[in-house]
Amino acid sequence: MIDHGARLRALRLERGLSLNELARLTNYSKGYLSKVETGEKGLTPGVARGCDRALRTGGELAGLVERESGAAPTAG
Repeated sequence: MIDHGARLRALRLERGLSLNELARLTNYSKGYLSKVETGEKGLTPGVARGCDRALRTGGELAGLVERESGAAPTAG
């Protein structure tokens, strides 16, 4: 199983964003995103897409979630 939260955190840090900044860009709370990063909450497809847009990952996070769930990737 891929640690989606750890990947989200790594991408955020690579782009030099704080958790507060990512929360502002995605309209998800800092607390919620923190729980995703620590694995307390799962990374949902919607959150993954929002983070992909904010972090300009080209859909990496959504692709990870979709591949793990067995769903066909969607544009996003």
